[in-house]
Amino acid sequence: MSNLLACCGVVPCRGDDVVLSFLPLSHSFERIMDYALFWKGACIAHAEHVDRVPENLLEVRPTVMA
Repeated sequence: MSNLLACCGVVPCRGDDVVLSFLPLSHSFERIMDYALFWKGACIAHAEHVDRVPENLLEVRPTVMA
């Protein structure tokens, strides 16, 4: 919980933000970021594949990316 709250204090994210995630869900940074984004109420989109991130960026139009 302390990591989650610290992350929320550093990452500028709000409930109306859209995020594009491209790391595996098992990655420690991705996991804590997802928890922080859930806590804030942001919408998380997951990239189809790392090779498709440029296309996914155009499709999703994220407001925040970590």
